[in-house]
Amino acid sequence: MQHSLFLIETKPFNPQLTNGLELDFQLRANPVITRNGKRSDVMMNAKHQAKANGVEKERWWELQQQAAQAWLEQQGQQHGFRLIAPEPDDFAMWAGDEYSELQAHCGCVQAYQQHRFVRKDQQKPITFSSVDFNGALCITDAALFKQALFSGLGKSKALGCGMLMVKRKR
Repeated sequence: MQHSLFLIETKPFNPQLTNGLELDFQLRANPVITRNGKRSDVMMNAKHQAKANGVEKERWWELQQQAAQAWLEQQGQQHGFRLIAPEPDDFAMWAGDEYSELQAHCGCVQAYQQHRFVRKDQQKPITFSSVDFNGALCITDAALFKQALFSGLGKSKALGCGMLMVKRKR
């Protein structure tokens, strides 16, 4: 006898996406750039460039956020969406009273984290970084966007990065 708890019901996921549709989104991604065949963390790359160019330490985080935002904008061009500039009211929801001019330009970058772990069968640690993005987007190519929605964005998908979560804009 089967218990109803163990009955699996599946439903097809076929979102109705159209060009011009605006959606709120959340994304945890591993934004990287590739140079000479080697992947580099976008955020750390921005920090190293700022340091090498003599930029004061207080501005490093701003430049890192701008680099992550630029990476996401490039992903949008490749995957059928564009970011929508956030409204000040959106920041009240995301950051409480911590709204700043920086957020007006890099509003969707919420957090940055470096991850490091060792698998039992390996000596060398696995390291990667993730950036949490929140914001709003507008679909520019529904077919490309649907592919990104089903396949994810960026690298390290096996490590929990890349899943684009969307909902209708409020």
